[in-house]
Amino acid sequence: MAHTDFSFSQKYFLVQYNIGAQWNEAQPIVVRNSIAVQPKLGSILHAPKPARIVLDLISPKFGFPLTHSDAHPIIHIGG
Repeated sequence: MAHTDFSFSQKYFLVQYNIGAQWNEAQPIVVRNSIAVQPKLGSILHAPKPARIVLDLISPKFGFPLTHSDAHPIIHIGG
């Protein structure tokens, strides 16, 4: 297995590019990549500092595969 990601974080959102592969011996390596976007709810709502940290951690992340037509978008909630 191999995986890496690159992130860009701004005050109100995070964008992440993921690339990786998982394989067994005697099978070809299939590389998959995706992009994810996460709004930072604590910052968007201008919450006080302790609440902002919690809201930013539990903000939903929306992931979209960039390869393989049989893949589906996902939503991830929680840090």
